[in-house]
Amino acid sequence: MLQNAMLGDSFMDESFQNTVYLDKNENPYDVAPSLKEELRMRLQDLSFNRYPDVENRRLREALALEAGLDAENVTVGNGGDEIIQMLFLAFTKPGSTVMTLSPCFSQYCHLCKVFPVEQKAVSFKLSQGQVLFDEEKFLDCLSSYSPDLILLDRPNNPTGKSLSLNFVKRVIELSRGVVLVDEAYAEFDTGSILDFYGAKNFPENLVVLRTFSKAWGMAGLRIGYGFTSYGLRKSLERVRPPFNLNIISAEAALIALKYKEWMLNRVEGIKCTRDRFISNVNKLCGWKAYPSSANFVLVESQCNRGALREALRINGLNVKFLNSSMFSSLTDEKGDNKVWFRVTIGQEEDMGRLINIFKSLS
Repeated sequence: MLQNAMLGDSFMDESFQNTVYLDKNENPYDVAPSLKEELRMRLQDLSFNRYPDVENRRLREALALEAGLDAENVTVGNGGDEIIQMLFLAFTKPGSTVMTLSPCFSQYCHLCKVFPVEQKAVSFKLSQGQVLFDEEKFLDCLSSYSPDLILLDRPNNPTGKSLSLNFVKRVIELSRGVVLVDEAYAEFDTGSILDFYGAKNFPENLVVLRTFSKAWGMAGLRIGYGFTSYGLRKSLERVRPPFNLNIISAEAALIALKYKEWMLNRVEGIKCTRDRFISNVNKLCGWKAYPSSANFVLVESQCNRGALREALRINGLNVKFLNSSMFSSLTDEKGDNKVWFRVTIGQEEDMGRLINIFKSLS
């Protein structure tokens, strides 16, 4: 199994017939049955022998309307990952400086190696059950490094920490380079950097990334989109592959936008399950769950890593194990043998099973 050097690996035993995947930050609930039925009926009118609209005009207009922006502020991608890759293609060259948080979304680190560019990261601090971040230190580093591209995942993956909007706004204002604010989990959080801007005052150097994969529960259709300035969008369009969003995904996204209330109700349910899970974990001796503004939770444990893996395997549960040495370096607390992992919030019964495993190992 390939492992990301920063984040570690998932524990997966796909031979277990009823495996519950709590490792990929997916939505545990499928889309509304009526949405699927609408899409099924719409498929009859689609011409599979024709390429999709190269401009993705209808979807861009619908997304712009939702955000109070213009279609010229919107670009779409085959998942948010493609838009991130487009940013690297458009705004970096070998030897460029890219600034991130640490830890961060593993794809950032991967792309920094692929292109290749120099990654400069400012670390979080883990202290007394909280994820802390030194904003002034980041701004000092921003001034020193003068990066070509800044990647801010808000909420951060895998800590669940959400940077303050005033801080993000300062980064945008002070940066000479392009700033990506990755809001893949925004629906689980409070507020958005988009709250500050409209079509007429959208910063020239800002891209706000969104996706249908998380809150909307459509990860399998690979639909990402970004809000940006007119000029920056032109730069992204020059490197965007033609026909990058297939006609089925585009139609599904258009239909899904009519189910926003359904999505938001599901999100509220997931948030309640998340907060209950955090509370229950923190009642157990030797276990610590950190606060989260996303659909996943960072967990720290003093249990034996091998015993935890085996218990998960037997019970058909997958979580995302993290690089323990790297995470231990972020805290001043003693205990080199701690286990760090990220848990995607699943359905209530799944989280109950996981809590029972933790109890058995306490």
